[in-house]
Amino acid sequence: YQRRVHGGRQNRNKVKDYSSGVRVINTAVPVVPRPIEPPNDPNKEHAQQRRRKVKEFASKIPKPKVKNSDNSQAEDTFTLLEEDPISMLERQHELDRLAVQDIKRQLKL
Repeated sequence: YQRRVHGGRQNRNKVKDYSSGVRVINTAVPVVPRPIEPPNDPNKEHAQQRRRKVKEFASKIPKPKVKNSDNSQAEDTFTLLEEDPISMLERQHELDRLAVQDIKRQLKL
């Protein structure tokens, strides 16, 4: 039993010496954190490649042209009306209503 206790003390002293040496080394050397780089994910790269191909394909498709025949017909209809104050207000109201419809159509509401 005496021998075991003696060996335990020696072990403890070795550990203390080692830890104090490590502590001195760690405080002497400045620690510069390395930037964390995300690992290259092959699925992400594949997804980016697919996205590029889809975008390229979409750029080749002709876009439809917007027809604004609704406004021109409404304006032609209202120019035929008499120009008394009530008809002018009605015409302005109709034009404003059509403008609101166009804005809603553009915003897809």
